[in-house]
Amino acid sequence: MQSNSTDQADDQAKSKHCTVCHQLKTLGLFPWRNKRGDRAGRHSICRTCFAERSRLWLLKPGNRERQRAAKYRKLYGLSQEQYEAMYNKQNGGCAICGGNQTPLDPRSGKRMNLAIDHDHATGQVRGLLCHGCNSGIGSFSESVDRLHAAISYLLKHNKH
Repeated sequence: MQSNSTDQADDQAKSKHCTVCHQLKTLGLFPWRNKRGDRAGRHSICRTCFAERSRLWLLKPGNRERQRAAKYRKLYGLSQEQYEAMYNKQNGGCAICGGNQTPLDPRSGKRMNLAIDHDHATGQVRGLLCHGCNSGIGSFSESVDRLHAAISYLLKHNKH
């Protein structure tokens, strides 16, 4: 039978101190790292402190825009200037319906940007779309045949 000191040592090995709140917490409360070097591959900051630090960072002027620009570069190879050029070329509206009404961001209460539409097979950026048009294309699996079939269906059942 193990002693209490051995049990405590096992618990200590499965936990660590958060460097922000200084509480001893189980490893499951620390997000995974992408890099090696930290004990058990976990961040030194617990999830609660990590989330609060991220929230505060996003509230600082310009940080949300920097984060968005980094996302555009990483996912689409698109600079903020290229996004803005596409936006201006489309007169600030959706490339399909021309509308510029996008949903409100639940965090900031501001209108969300138009979505960057791209071919999922090639990664080629096609244009900027409102939420409705972007969701519609996705719902039809980007299939021209399915979209034509949907148009035929609507025309057949249109009573106006």
